[in-house]
Amino acid sequence: MKRNNLADFNVKCLLSLVQSRRLNRMAKTAAGIVLIFVCGLVAPPNTHGVEITINAEFKPDPAFPNRNVFTNKTPNTGQYCYYNPADCASKGVFGIAAPVVFRSAVPVVANHTDPRQGAMVTIPGAWRTLTVRHNQTLETEEVKIRITGFGTVLSIDPDTVHTLVPGATSWGDGHNKLWSGSNWSIPPSPCTRKSTPLYTGGNFWFFWGAPEADVTCAKKALYNIPKLAYHSLDFAYALKTPDPLGMSAGDYSGNLAYTIGPYQDFDMGDLLIPNSSVLNLNFNLNVQHTLKVDIPPGGNRVELVPKGGWYQ
Repeated sequence: MKRNNLADFNVKCLLSLVQSRRLNRMAKTAAGIVLIFVCGLVAPPNTHGVEITINAEFKPDPAFPNRNVFTNKTPNTGQYCYYNPADCASKGVFGIAAPVVFRSAVPVVANHTDPRQGAMVTIPGAWRTLTVRHNQTLETEEVKIRITGFGTVLSIDPDTVHTLVPGATSWGDGHNKLWSGSNWSIPPSPCTRKSTPLYTGGNFWFFWGAPEADVTCAKKALYNIPKLAYHSLDFAYALKTPDPLGMSAGDYSGNLAYTIGPYQDFDMGDLLIPNSSVLNLNFNLNVQHTLKVDIPPGGNRVELVPKGGWYQ
């Protein structure tokens, strides 16, 4: 999308909310959530990749001296964890909405036999390992991450389900009949259902979970779709961090890149082309220690002596 078109879209999108004079009430409806979500996430093309920073810290707790867990300080901007914080917290999962937009280069043909010629999602759910390095001592540690789910607003705009599905009696009925296996809140295996239906006539928000493996899940269009788009790359992730009690105090940093596009890590098929080809995850781990003394077996006291002794 060109910048002037993007500006026009955002202005019209926001005006539609303001002119309705029902923003607060609208935000509580399915249509309102989808419209606000789309307004906020449409972004201009990014040729340098999308940069996401993940911050985690360890501060010792005197009440639990052996607790060795980092705290993820990165805000949950992903829609699933934003609306389902308790579920994400119980599973140790976090969410981020990356401003990556996918648009179809050509129309989606009804009843296509090749999943790559329709709407599909590849979620890189397998664990990946990166190295973080102490900014001063250059000590290294390993961090593991996996993508546990993917979601977005699927759009058929400027069409609606009423213009694409003959005889659709409602928005919900149209979304159910447009795709094989019903609407996009119901994913094909091995992806798992994580969201309830939220939609307008031309948009559908969904979120799918993924097992601990790179998986592809696709839906077949049962009617021709002239234009198809995913309005964001909304993902949930889990982390495995090193034991901070064995790490030196200070800051550690590292990077992991996921590729985006056909036959890449985040692969949406051959028709849906992203406006960015790389998702760069930048990790910052901060370790803080109180005075820590390891007393060898048989020891029973600690003596603090300045370097060189008391007499210099």
